[in-house]
Amino acid sequence: MPTGAESTVDPEAMGKAGSLELETAALRILNGANVGSMTFEAGNGGPVRLQATEVMEFGGVDRLGNPVIVFSDTLGEGNGDNLRIETPRLILRDGAQISVGTFGAGDGGNLEILATEAIVLSGSVPATEGGFFFTDESGMVFPTGIFAASTQTGNAGTMQLETGELMLGDRAIISASGESTGVAGNMEIVARQILVNNAAIAAETVQGDQANIFIESRDIRLRNQGGITTNASGSGTGGNIAIATDTLVAVENSDITANSSASFGGRVAIAAQGILGTDFRTEITPQSDITATSELGAEFSGSVTINTPDVNPSTGLVQLPEMLVQARDNYFVGCALSDENSFTISGRGGLPTDPTQPLQTQPIWHDLRNFFQELEEEPVTLAPPGTPSSENSSPRLKEATGWRQNSQGTIELITAIPEGSISFSGLRSPDCQPIE
Repeated sequence: MPTGAESTVDPEAMGKAGSLELETAALRILNGANVGSMTFEAGNGGPVRLQATEVMEFGGVDRLGNPVIVFSDTLGEGNGDNLRIETPRLILRDGAQISVGTFGAGDGGNLEILATEAIVLSGSVPATEGGFFFTDESGMVFPTGIFAASTQTGNAGTMQLETGELMLGDRAIISASGESTGVAGNMEIVARQILVNNAAIAAETVQGDQANIFIESRDIRLRNQGGITTNASGSGTGGNIAIATDTLVAVENSDITANSSASFGGRVAIAAQGILGTDFRTEITPQSDITATSELGAEFSGSVTINTPDVNPSTGLVQLPEMLVQARDNYFVGCALSDENSFTISGRGGLPTDPTQPLQTQPIWHDLRNFFQELEEEPVTLAPPGTPSSENSSPRLKEATGWRQNSQGTIELITAIPEGSISFSGLRSPDCQPIE
């Protein structure tokens, strides 16, 4: 017998199982141990409540290869009760499973998990004989997972997960399913971020109804054949998927599907600010798809509704000409060099540095004169009262009309135009003729 803590109603008993509560700082259930409540016949199961203020970790197998299981299940006519888990971080690995399942005529209980920081699921182990564990599609593997399931005529309960980050990897699964005529459970997930990498969030049914998924998250990422599915493999209608998110990214053949093989497809409704890597398609492809199809034909297909902001990607774009103009066609012949033309590059503001040459720093001019010293050497004297102001007595400034070179080689601006000086009386036109 595996180690654990259980509250059960044994076969042929009629009573109700008692409640099971564990409250601690850190709760670790390891190496195939089990904790939960189960009823085998007419008696009802009892509620299970686990609370840890730091962390919960479930993982490892026993000597027979059985993984850890935390459960509130029913195997007979009695109903299962609810399972509630509260912790900042919940970690499941090595095939560990959390289950609110019905394996008989009784209804399963509801599952509620509140993990304020994160829920992390990863890994799987080879399946063993015996025990009430869930396998993958091959039946050869116990995947790490959280399950609300019905395998017979009883109805499965609902699953509610609320967390900061929800991370699934390495074939882990979160599942609400119905394998027979019993109604499959619904799944509600609220998380700040969801990452599904080679794993699945699935609500599947064979003949029953429901198997719906409701997800609210800022950021959803599906990678490496990650999936969100509500498929129906029998006569049941495909379930519904409703997603509200800011960003949805699905790449590497990751699908969102509400398909049916022998009935009507379900409905997929996505409201997002942005969707990347995936799109609606009428059938499953090697790409990342969003589908709600039926193998009976297009008239049995479900519906896909995708709501994103109305953004016109062509807004602000300029229509380019069909024939681009070559840059070499846009040059003009200037004046001949013999007409005394010149072109000077002086300091900053000229042509840019040749990009094929090493960068060279350019000196920045600084005025090193000491204006304060000049003011001290030339004190200001005030004119006596009644004396005309210097503004009125100084000659008026005149506009320079030419320039000349004095005997020291310095250029001077002048108002008169002596013989031999340069005048600005006219501009040259492109044909090098003076403008009068």
